[in-house]
Amino acid sequence: MNRVMADWENPAVIEINKEKPHVESFHYSTLEQLKKGDASSWRLDLNGTWHFKLSKNPDVRPADFYEESYDVSDWQNIEVPGLWQLQGYEEEDLPYYLTSDFPPSMNLKHIPAISHNENAVGSYKKFFAVPGEWANREVFVRFGAVKSAFYIWVNGNRVGYSQGSMTPAEFNITKYLKYGDENTISVEVYRYSDGTYLEGQNTWFLSGIYRDVYVYAEPKIRIRDYFVSCSMDDSYEDAYLKIDVQVENHAAEDQGLQMSAYLAESIKDIEAGYLTECRLVAQVACRTKVTMESTIINPKKWTAEAPNLYVGAIVLKNNTGQIITTKKFVFGFRTVEIHDAKLLVNGKSIILKGINRHDFDPDTGFAVSKERYEQDIKLLKSCNINAIRTSHYPNDAYFYDLCDQYGLYVMDEADIETHQLEKHASISNNPDWCQPMVDRMIRMVVRDRNHPSVIIWSLGNEAGYGENFFEMKKAAIEIDKTRPFHYEGDLELLISDFISKQNASLEYIDKVGCDRDNYKKPALLCAYGPGRENGLGNLKMYMDKFQKYDNWCGGFIYDFADQAIRKNVDGKNIWLYGGDFGEEKTSGHLCASGIVAADRSLHPTAYEVKKVYQGFEVKEIDLILNMVELYNHNSFINMNLYKMNWELLEDGEVLKQGELEEMNVEPGESKIITVPIPEYKKLEEAEYHISMNCYLKEANNWGSVEEVIGWEQLKLPNVVRAKEKKVSQKSLAVHDRKIKVEVLGEGFSCRISKLTGDVTSLVFENKEYLLSPLKLNFYRAATDNDLKESSERKGFIFFGKVNWKKVSESYKVQKVIIENNRSEVVIKIMRKVKHIKNSLITEYTIDGNGEVYVSHQLTPKKNLIKFGSTMEISNEFNTISWFGKGLHENYSDRQEGAKVGVYSCHINEYIHNYLRPQENSNRTDIRWFSATTEEGEGLFFEDAGKTLLNMSAWPYTLKDLDEAHHIHALRMRNSITLNIDYKQKGVGYDESKQKKYQLRKNIEYKYGYKICRAF
Repeated sequence: MNRVMADWENPAVIEINKEKPHVESFHYSTLEQLKKGDASSWRLDLNGTWHFKLSKNPDVRPADFYEESYDVSDWQNIEVPGLWQLQGYEEEDLPYYLTSDFPPSMNLKHIPAISHNENAVGSYKKFFAVPGEWANREVFVRFGAVKSAFYIWVNGNRVGYSQGSMTPAEFNITKYLKYGDENTISVEVYRYSDGTYLEGQNTWFLSGIYRDVYVYAEPKIRIRDYFVSCSMDDSYEDAYLKIDVQVENHAAEDQGLQMSAYLAESIKDIEAGYLTECRLVAQVACRTKVTMESTIINPKKWTAEAPNLYVGAIVLKNNTGQIITTKKFVFGFRTVEIHDAKLLVNGKSIILKGINRHDFDPDTGFAVSKERYEQDIKLLKSCNINAIRTSHYPNDAYFYDLCDQYGLYVMDEADIETHQLEKHASISNNPDWCQPMVDRMIRMVVRDRNHPSVIIWSLGNEAGYGENFFEMKKAAIEIDKTRPFHYEGDLELLISDFISKQNASLEYIDKVGCDRDNYKKPALLCAYGPGRENGLGNLKMYMDKFQKYDNWCGGFIYDFADQAIRKNVDGKNIWLYGGDFGEEKTSGHLCASGIVAADRSLHPTAYEVKKVYQGFEVKEIDLILNMVELYNHNSFINMNLYKMNWELLEDGEVLKQGELEEMNVEPGESKIITVPIPEYKKLEEAEYHISMNCYLKEANNWGSVEEVIGWEQLKLPNVVRAKEKKVSQKSLAVHDRKIKVEVLGEGFSCRISKLTGDVTSLVFENKEYLLSPLKLNFYRAATDNDLKESSERKGFIFFGKVNWKKVSESYKVQKVIIENNRSEVVIKIMRKVKHIKNSLITEYTIDGNGEVYVSHQLTPKKNLIKFGSTMEISNEFNTISWFGKGLHENYSDRQEGAKVGVYSCHINEYIHNYLRPQENSNRTDIRWFSATTEEGEGLFFEDAGKTLLNMSAWPYTLKDLDEAHHIHALRMRNSITLNIDYKQKGVGYDESKQKKYQLRKNIEYKYGYKICRAF
């Protein structure tokens, strides 16, 4: 027997009695009330505590709970906005994190069917009072967003149904309410619906009423919708303002009306900003459209660099001049055009220094608070990010308000992503799915088209390519002709106004940049990087390409924040990812791709983004004369909005400092300046750098005058003579035994194994400093980019078909040569190491001063992961100091954001914890480093091979790091692991394509370092 298709698995039913989309705006009775800036008194908030019951499937739900007589006193409570899996129901109804798949309840072979046995239903009920003065008005209830589909009842009356879980749903409830009395609202939420097949958006599958819910009242004749837009003259000075307004008449008869518009820089001046007016007749039960127009002489323009906003008002009066309603709007004068394969804002070419951002909070999921939004926006601005792709769905309306205010370009993306469904059923080419797809597009465009920050509409992400996308764009153009459209899946470029790729190679960027005959549209990377925890290599190389080719308008890093879930267990916070809830299938740790952690603490990648995305650059002209050239890469603002100071560093320490005079450099221009460094004496053995730090002149809504918003560091020319080695006259004793060589000096000893060639003991003043041998290492704990899309580490262990982990544990000595010169002993060891040509040659040079010089030389037969040494010491030596790049972690392909300097911190601050434990804490360009007690006792290491070192330190072992799956499970030891390395391969996603960041086969590598006691 055929089962009756439910509304929630029928693409033909996407709504019942739901209002058509419109701008979110509220009624004010007068301009004076609007000017006060208070929330409208005609809005009633329904956020807060609701009665709630979760049912496993529709068959066992309380089907009649909406009846007024139904007793819900024994139900649990739940907070709205919120998601039930994050409010204690995660064991009853599992969260799923999936990047390109769908939960088990969805049958990919029988789309759009949903399992009737495994489709949880959340029943919500709330009591609320409606003021008596609302009785002669139209009253609506608005849900900011609900996942995935829901029915609504008011006072026992069924009102309607909605799906499309990322945009608002609104219902007219006027006839169902009891005015001046208590009312009930009941909502039945289905976890999955046919709409979920359009929502495989690289995020968690969670459920509930997760954005604001409120009731609001409007006059019987109301301003239902408006769209404010502008064009500009050829010089982009004067603007032509257009205000399209839709009036709806719920009254009993036609009405003659007057409408006027106002615009001012400040709300307090709104009445003085009168623009224009018109007359209209609003017919009963109809929506009447009118247009008001005005020329504005040279208004302040809106850009991400200078987000100038105006406040406007639309006033509707009856034919006797009495005000019926007043609506407020915010407007930015901004145009978006594509010309000669360039993306233009206000007539100027821009580069999108962008990032993808998921709307997610570690505690509340998609129910993001205003405070979290504000925190995110400030972080984005402080990282010099100027554009956001709302991957892969529309965000809450408040987010766009903040983008308008703070200045961020937005690619607004429709909530359509199907991934592998196209293999089973071509949804994008199926007429049955055309209406749902078009509806999602229209609802996004109508809600967000008044935001100047929104400069590009995106038709979705990874959803195949079919006729339905043509219909989506056609419908969107009918309601907004002011913005271009993006869709990466349009390889034929029949729909998309952009050439768009994910994670494209640098070679592809060159190809498009050079071949303008075949690539006639602007190009962008809709997702690149990617962050993937310890990742984001090569970012500077991409930015250089964007600046080189004017038909490349930038890209969006993937992505902003880790989508980890925080859970308190026994009073301790732990961080969870896909698979931690016992799900049958998962994409695991791939939810962690951010440049910030889920709690918004910065990952080291954030510093790289901030440096590479900064709006200026300083290049050397003649550093002997302290002459440099300052480039202003901004499109709209002068460098005189900033102040800059300089620091002269001698061996990483500040020697002198000062400020530059005002920098008057127009956007897109450059200026040669002389840094006013006073005379100083250069030491022959010293290294000198000049650092130039840029600050805001005045604090703004996202940054203070103390925050460095950008910097450059240049190495000054100097003849650096190698420090002369202190010749010791102290004699050494050598004990050459069968399995070891021991060298003894005054107050120290060093023992070397003749079986492995490793240093097995290092004693100073009768104290052993090694807890494990100083040994060779060719392996690192896999980064997320090393694993690519997999969660299995086995593939990385066999990097290049070589088990470098095993190689690091299984080498043997072939030959030992000892040369004893009384005050200096040289021990040369040839070792047999798999996949290394001939022998790996190690020399230990030990002198009477207690200094041990180590050098390693090899030629690999296969590409290496890493070439270095590792050892363990006591955790009493927990202060890590170094002269090299820092302060934060950096790698060969991710070090632009790190300055050369002298740094020091505790081991717990030195490491960096990622959601999934992996390689971390490396520092590059190391001249020297030490691991000491607070008093300064410990070990000192110095580059002795003139290659500069890489180093890292952990309060755990490599084995611990490699085997742990969660940071809370990573065992902290009573020892510290020190890694003294030549280099390791890069951490970028496409590292395999960048030879400069690899340790290549058939190339000889050699490095060396000195070890001695620090005191």
